[in-house]
Amino acid sequence: MNSLFITSNAFFLEGKSGGFLISRRNRDLLRKITNGECYTIFTCGNKNNIPLEKTEIALSVKVNRLQRVLGLFVGRYYMIRPLENELVEFIKDHEIDVVFFDSTYFGITLRRIKEVCKVKTICFMHNVERKYLKKIKKVRNVKDLFFKRAGMCNESLSVKCADVLLAINERDALDTEQFYGRKPDYVLPVSMDDLFRGDVFANSNFLKGCCSLLFVGSNFPPNVDGIRWFIKEVLPELDISLTVVGNDLDLYKDEFESPKVKVLGRVESLTEYYERADAVVEPIFYGSGMKVKTAEAMMYGKIIFATSEALEGYNESSDDIYRCDSKESFLLAIREFICDKKVFSYRNRQIWEQNYDSRIYQSKLADIVNRVLGKTR
Repeated sequence: MNSLFITSNAFFLEGKSGGFLISRRNRDLLRKITNGECYTIFTCGNKNNIPLEKTEIALSVKVNRLQRVLGLFVGRYYMIRPLENELVEFIKDHEIDVVFFDSTYFGITLRRIKEVCKVKTICFMHNVERKYLKKIKKVRNVKDLFFKRAGMCNESLSVKCADVLLAINERDALDTEQFYGRKPDYVLPVSMDDLFRGDVFANSNFLKGCCSLLFVGSNFPPNVDGIRWFIKEVLPELDISLTVVGNDLDLYKDEFESPKVKVLGRVESLTEYYERADAVVEPIFYGSGMKVKTAEAMMYGKIIFATSEALEGYNESSDDIYRCDSKESFLLAIREFICDKKVFSYRNRQIWEQNYDSRIYQSKLADIVNRVLGKTR
């Protein structure tokens, strides 16, 4: 079996946003279950000429501005026609059996590939774009309007045409059924490889007589709005410090940083920051999909203070996960935590091991692929 993984997330770059991590997870799982070659195509190009692996390709057809505008006008989000033509030829030349679309933004292309190449298709929904775009993307001009229209059009086609549709959590599965009349075939939640080094009490700040919280995210509206709210409303009433880490969050350094708050941008590894933190805060009030940072915090055995949105899709019970949806609930939970001085949650670590270790989903994806291919035999 030869497989092809198509994504717009350039996870060959050093950035490690939640979406990038899940895209890489999806690709790596597909690689592990593929008997033949597993190819990866990045539709975003490779402007910095970063070395890629021999089975990785960054599409690089030169397209002028008019072609891009016309593509968007007819509903093409990432994959304009010249790139799509290159993709079709690649699938034929490499005898691809199954194509894994790592987004619903490729709906127009997915439909054509099914018709022309006669391959089986799997589509993974990072979130429900129809719901997400209405909440996140404000229409400021005609271009924004066409982007929103294209996103919804492609999602509709992806849901309709994909042989197998994967959702990231049950909420998104139900929303998809409500919006499009089709419920995803499987739920494939957030998962990741184990990076925990096992040093349970590595750098506890409680030993130094203080408490340090960590926020991990990227320059993304729900993250920025949430941590801005936390810094303004909650932090002034607590005798604690906060470290903010994430891609491009250093752009807000002048606004967020203070004697209590340290702001960093992209870092090489999050491990040391999780180890240094006594607990993790996740004040996310809107969005879709699942928050990778929640599973990541559990992997490191961190106590978690999170809103209901940040905990969406995580249904396991733990006394070390505090659901906080208001200023008062955050203050009450964090003050209780400071009094207890608990620096490691064996329960949260156990939840991660049992539910969010990527090794768990290798056999599940293998079963999905075998079933979809079996329909053609």
